[in-house]
Amino acid sequence: MKWLQDERLHAAVVFALLAAILITVTPPARTNPYNGPMVVADRILEGNFDLPDRIRWMETFTFEGRKYLSYPPMATLVMVPFAALGGNGLGQTVFNSALIFLTAVLFYRLFAGIPTLRPLRLVAPVLYVLGTSTFHSARVGSVWLLMHSEGNFFFVGALIFAALRKQFVLAGICFMIAAQIRYSILFAAPAFALLAWFGSQNQREALHNVLRFALGCLPPGLLILGYNTALFGDPFQNSYTSAWSEWTHTSIDFSARYVWTNLVFYTTAMPEILAEPPFLRFHSGGQTLFFLSPFLIGVFLPRWRAPLVRAGIPALICMFSFYLVYSYQGSTQFGSRYMLDLMPLLLPVALSAFTRDGRGWYPLLAAASTIAITLNVWGSISTTP
Repeated sequence: MKWLQDERLHAAVVFALLAAILITVTPPARTNPYNGPMVVADRILEGNFDLPDRIRWMETFTFEGRKYLSYPPMATLVMVPFAALGGNGLGQTVFNSALIFLTAVLFYRLFAGIPTLRPLRLVAPVLYVLGTSTFHSARVGSVWLLMHSEGNFFFVGALIFAALRKQFVLAGICFMIAAQIRYSILFAAPAFALLAWFGSQNQREALHNVLRFALGCLPPGLLILGYNTALFGDPFQNSYTSAWSEWTHTSIDFSARYVWTNLVFYTTAMPEILAEPPFLRFHSGGQTLFFLSPFLIGVFLPRWRAPLVRAGIPALICMFSFYLVYSYQGSTQFGSRYMLDLMPLLLPVALSAFTRDGRGWYPLLAAASTIAITLNVWGSISTTP
């Protein structure tokens, strides 16, 4: 019965199960009022870029009497094709879960193309969907979680183009789309410079690859500059800054004085332990991913053999440092949603630790994965969105 050993069958079964789970847990769009990008994406098809008068969003800013979303415009623009296909009828929650599923498929492709990580090619998609707070994202589908799903999809796509296909123009396009959705992804640029270097025969080829990557970054970057100029008369207008100034009359704060507080939160924040069922209470302030996804502790024991792992570590340090100096840690979250931005690099780097020779590594990964899936599925379901 050789067909039972067919990898395509195994992959089909895994992704069919993931699709079924996502379909089951994705809420109807009508249950989620936080769907500003979906609303605006539908309006863009009619030539309008602002929110309709009937919607009163807290997270907006006003320009010439019109209300605009305070989120990066790329988060809305990537939804326009979905809206053009009638996606508004399905809603933002479906779009969010579809992106999560497609990102899981991309993780399969990424891991399958790297010899060191290939043994975990079916494990990575399962852990991404069920073993991290991504599962909670699928259950909620709010705008705050949607942006992480959008960023991760294009971020993993960029890694595939750079690490596997050596198509650095396409990698640059995907990277800049992701970075214009989640600005922290800009700090992952060192990974692509290193991948260009590792995959080149000489310095000249490496330089050409870096230049190709930079060339690919131009179209998405110019699109946003043009968008801002056309709507606001300022190519460098920042929605976050405009909204924050309107709400608080201050600017967004980055400072070294936040490092210790943020470090403690991102590494030690835990749910409340209860004496009775459900035994754990997950507060909306958040929890460390190292508790919810214990296999991520492997990031401290990476296997350096894979170029993606070597390139990913300095990029992870840069991205994490960005959030260490930021004054805000996120809220209304399960886990720590800002850390979802790191997942495209965090997952391969952390899981590389479990590909070492020796009997103990796979059982350890199996145990950590079981705990992660249990905590994220049960914890998210027991937590009111």
